[in-house]
Amino acid sequence: MKKLVATLIATGMLVGIGTVLGQGLQSHEVVVTLPDLLSIRLVDTTDADDPSAEVLGPDAVVFDLGGYTVDTFVPDGSYSPTNVSFNWDDVVVFANSVNGWQVTMALSADVGGFEWSKVSVAAGLVDFDLGDTNIASAAATTEGWLSLGFGPADFVLTLDGTEVTGTYSTTVTYTISALP
Repeated sequence: MKKLVATLIATGMLVGIGTVLGQGLQSHEVVVTLPDLLSIRLVDTTDADDPSAEVLGPDAVVFDLGGYTVDTFVPDGSYSPTNVSFNWDDVVVFANSVNGWQVTMALSADVGGFEWSKVSVAAGLVDFDLGDTNIASAAATTEGWLSLGFGPADFVLTLDGTEVTGTYSTTVTYTISALP
């Protein structure tokens, strides 16, 4: 009888172990779908706690040449912005798109016929003027935030002497999109 009880207990233990091991071999599928994430920001990188913090009301880039005199104004010269303090200093992008990304820009209505291609930027990863539309692109994703390497102080106004006196203003809108 003792042998029968011992055999039954051993058989029960083997069946229990087999059941536990059998459950360890079961499987199920896990699916992760990540959507394209594209973002562009004007930022103030002087904030060490959050160098990619978006600036919601960026300062304008101003070329006020009214302070020049006849002796100091050169009608066919290049000029830096006359406002020397800005609350933003970089344009950064984030993209996880498989095919890469591109940054384009658009201007608001052209007031008074000024040639906006006379305002340019050549700094960091970009070389464009306000007459362009595509200013930056990459056939790869970014690893975190990527600086395009330009800010308001990098804008340059280049005059050729044909400009009509006046005050001109436009708003520049940057857009990031996935490459097809």
